[in-house]
Amino acid sequence: MAERCNQPIALHLDHGESVEQVKNALKWGYTSVMFDGSRLPYDQNVAITKQCAELAKVAGASIEGEIGHVAMGDETALTEPDEAEAFAAATGVDALAISIGTAHGYYKSEPKLDIERCRAIAERLPNVPLVLHGGSGTPLDEVRKAIENGIVKINVATEFQDTFLKSVNKNLVALDGKFMPIDKFMDPVVDDCAAHIARLIRFFAGR
Repeated sequence: MAERCNQPIALHLDHGESVEQVKNALKWGYTSVMFDGSRLPYDQNVAITKQCAELAKVAGASIEGEIGHVAMGDETALTEPDEAEAFAAATGVDALAISIGTAHGYYKSEPKLDIERCRAIAERLPNVPLVLHGGSGTPLDEVRKAIENGIVKINVATEFQDTFLKSVNKNLVALDGKFMPIDKFMDPVVDDCAAHIARLIRFFAGR
């Protein structure tokens, strides 16, 4: 699918949990990989992320790491600017996921992003793109502030999957039990997902 796409894209392994997963992704043709060692002790996170970065560079792929921890049903640990600077230097990552108050999944209450922390990290790492995980459901005005203060990549998996499920349900209801070939059924679902992500891309790009 990536080879057939007429737009420049990255095929990305998100939240890789082991060196083996990263190796497999690179072997299968991924152009971007992430090792997420944010739950590990700092030194262990550095060592494994550095190993993954070396593998990625040999394969001609980019590597993302994470310092601090963006919650997924557990506790968030905000990123410390000093630690982020040291981590990026020690690992050689091409992009760095940081924790400034977002969480994976949808929120029970509105998140408060630490924009000052984001700015401080960006100032320490002017040549390392910063990544915001947990973008789904984050107020767009807060996302805009984060972009203005150093964030260059935003993950919105939950929001995208939610759009997919709602579109599937809407189109199933419209069928009212009638049969439709699955490829034809998926056409409007794909269109809904594409339209949703296009709106976000335009917003993130300031258009």
